[in-house]
Amino acid sequence: MQTFFLLRPRNDDATFIVEGHRDTTIEQYFMLKKIEEVKELLVCNELALSGIAFKLATAVLHIICAIQKTIGFTPDPFRQLLVNANQ
Repeated sequence: MQTFFLLRPRNDDATFIVEGHRDTTIEQYFMLKKIEEVKELLVCNELALSGIAFKLATAVLHIICAIQKTIGFTPDPFRQLLVNANQ
């Protein structure tokens, strides 16, 4: 179980500290957690992108944009890169 320490509000966003995520908004923190979960599901290679979006209750386009912004690849090339690295 993670502990959240709320700090003073800044620009209407509460910031907090949790395991090295200093000055991160709660929204940013949960977005990063969701992106990590998407990456794990992509590595497993069991679900299509639409299945991942359904499982996480989000839109496919949102996943594509978030992954591309975070790692620089869209999900399909990222998955292919992982497959080639494991061969």
